[in-house]
Amino acid sequence: MQYKIVSTNKFNKRGKRLLKNDDRLSLKLKGCLKLISENPQHPSLRLHKLYNSNYYSGVSLTMQIRILIKFEGDPNIFNGHRFSR
Repeated sequence: MQYKIVSTNKFNKRGKRLLKNDDRLSLKLKGCLKLISENPQHPSLRLHKLYNSNYYSGVSLTMQIRILIKFEGDPNIFNGHRFSR
């Protein structure tokens, strides 16, 4: 089953700026998003709930970069909320 990922404008802007000159990171992000859409519970994603949050979860793209995800009302929709460093 494919899950739907909806990204915010902020996510898209920061992603573009972050990936502008880094092809390796760009490939890693594409792979990560593909894996999230196919199987969000895959162990290599290391998906975890953020401390003290009922809504947000995090996926580590690298040791310095994390993608925050907000689960919408429909469990099949993920909202790519923002990148954090």
